[in-house]
Amino acid sequence: MRAATADCSHFDTAFDPEGLAIDRRGFYYVSDEYGANVYVVEQRTGLVVSTIAPPAAVIPLIGGKANFTSETVPDTGRAPNQGLEGLTLDQSQGGLLWGLMQSALVQDSTKASKETNRYARLFGWDVSNPLRARLVHEYVVPLPQSKKLRTRASSEVHVVDANTFLVLARDGNGFGDSSSDSSYKQADLISTVGATDIAGSKFDQPQNPVAPGGVLDASVTPTAYQSFVDLVNKKELVRAAPLSPLAQRSHLFFLRPSSACRPAAPLTARSSPRSSSRSRWPSCPTRTTRCSLSSPTRTSCELPRASLALSVPP
Repeated sequence: MRAATADCSHFDTAFDPEGLAIDRRGFYYVSDEYGANVYVVEQRTGLVVSTIAPPAAVIPLIGGKANFTSETVPDTGRAPNQGLEGLTLDQSQGGLLWGLMQSALVQDSTKASKETNRYARLFGWDVSNPLRARLVHEYVVPLPQSKKLRTRASSEVHVVDANTFLVLARDGNGFGDSSSDSSYKQADLISTVGATDIAGSKFDQPQNPVAPGGVLDASVTPTAYQSFVDLVNKKELVRAAPLSPLAQRSHLFFLRPSSACRPAAPLTARSSPRSSSRSRWPSCPTRTTRCSLSSPTRTSCELPRASLALSVPP
């Protein structure tokens, strides 16, 4: 991947690619850990032809100046090593690129502590013109927490329909870490139905946190968050299987809900990680409904809580 200009004066700038989305018009979108930018890459040449910058609230500031170090917690902006982790493209909406932060911004927590960095931001950019991206949506996602109220950070996001997303959330344990005893690695669901869209609001400025000290602003309703598939539970993994030889060739997979289609209610703005509230998900049908593949890059489904089909790149 190369810059489209001949300016080589920024070789000291770190780039840590995280999310990847593929545009059938001939572009890749690559999200970055440190700047929390999205780089638009031309597939044919490998050149970076445009950069999508996040709102000012995301840019890490130390002493009022941008500083992209990962060694110091900034005053505001993305936390160290907690950048724009997940990326997904909804091409059915004319080109809507979604990016999910790994956890809350510094000002939306207490110095990025794991006990207060639950409220991550989900950004939606209109990329109908990939060289002129515009921020059109922004939501607050209440990531799950452990019994000790430590945030399960996000690792990836995948669009299901205009309002529903799969989120990969997990603890930090696993092979290569200090402990391989992982207790939380899940594919969960979020819904933006009824959530407050804060794009272009005062919360896009670093001096206006949306969750100071980890407490969500009373004027903001977060997305619904629903536990879906536990990836460290063998019984849960049985629910994720190819539908048929045709589905296998289409990279179409099927997920069925557990517990007789009665998972816990999604979290709300001021509920504890284990409390419940009125669900935004429709009631489960008496029979499982198969979802259909509506295009080579998207899926459609009555509702993911009943069943969910995913298109997985080969």
